This record gives sequence, C-alpha cells and structure tokens, in this order.
Amino acid sequence: MKKILTTGSGAIDKSSTGRNSDRPEAAKTMLGGALSACLLLASSAAYADVYRCSGADGRTVYQEAPCTTGSQRKLDDAPAKARQSAEVAGNNEQEEVRKAGMLKWCLSGNKCDAATYAMYLRGMQKFLVIETLGPPASVQNIGGDEVQYFNVPTSEGRMKARLQVIYLYGKADKVNAY
Repeated sequence: MKKILTTGSGAIDKSSTGRNSDRPEAAKTMLGGALSACLLLASSAAYADVYRCSGADGRTVYQEAPCTTGSQRKLDDAPAKARQSAEVAGNNEQEEVRKAGMLKWCLSGNKCDAATYAMYLRGMQKFLVIETLGPPASVQNIGGDEVQYFNVPTSEGRMKARLQVIYLYGKADKVNAY
C-alpha cells in the first residue's frame, strides 16, 4: 500500500516496499531539537526584563538593558507577561475552534481532499478531534502510542479516505491519509 499523504515529523512517502524515503531518524531528531531551541530563544526575547531609567536631563526611558547612567528601577512586568501568555492561549483556542468548524464543513457533504483533513487536524487536541470526527473507526496501540483511524468522505475519486492520527502530548502530531 502506498501512502498518499503524511504530515508531521514522520515519513513523507512510503513505497509499497515500506522503505522510508525521508531522512534518517537521527537527522530528523537533530533538526527537531534545533528548531525547538530556536523557538525557545525567540520566545524568551518577548519576556525580557524592563528597566525605567532617568537621565541627567530628567527624561524617563524604558529599556531592556540596565541603565548606564542616572537612576534606574527594574519594573515588575509579570502582569504584562501573564496577559501576553493569556492572549496567545486564547488565539490558539480560537484557531482550534476555527479548524474544527472547517472539518465539520468538510464532513457535512462539502467533501474535501485528504490533504485538507490532515492540514486541519495537525496540532488539534485529542478531545476536539474525537468531538469533530466522531469516534474512531478503530484504535491500535503501536509502540506504546495510541493510534486512531477515522473514515472520512473526500472529493477524490475513491470517495473515502482513512485517516491515521497519532498524538503527542494530547495533540494530533502525525496525520496520515490512505
């Protein structure tokens, strides 16, 4: 059987021989680690300390680095950080609700292709996947990971696709369509 679509960190395409046409697992793991480190560094810049500095001319300046001259005061920006985190979480929830709405639209007779299902499912919370697609057609335990299979209508010639959803930390990590 040939995979027609795969998203996530898994294989992109497998031939009928089952060989992985992707990079070796070690390279993918290193790439994922490097990407995680970059994201961590980028997000830490948003939470830098803020200093209020008074210059000799009496003007007040706000900056991320400690003051070099004049008086300084480190501001407690914890409320601002908490507000920013809440806004990000709220945006993520809104995005998941939007994705679930698009999936329901696809399921209600507006047949979408398999790639569309995979695109909307990736990153969605497990409970929301089940709430949107209904109970899985089958469930397997492969290597300690729960793998769920869903049958969905498609706009492609075969009229139905089988979606394989693998979760990581409660979110759809890999979505394969057959």
